[in-house]
Amino acid sequence: MSDDEELSGHVLTGKILSATVKVQPLDTFEQVLPVNNADFKAADLTDLTMVHKAIEAAE
Repeated sequence: MSDDEELSGHVLTGKILSATVKVQPLDTFEQVLPVNNADFKAADLTDLTMVHKAIEAAE
């Protein structure tokens, strides 16, 4: 995640030397979308080709 929270991505590789895993069941999930962003408003989110290309570009 960038400092300005405008750019993020996926970790594609790594090595864990030690870890503790905890699981928390959730009853709800909330996702905040950038509804005031012109590019988001103009995006055709029904076109999955565009979505896949955007994910590939971010990775």
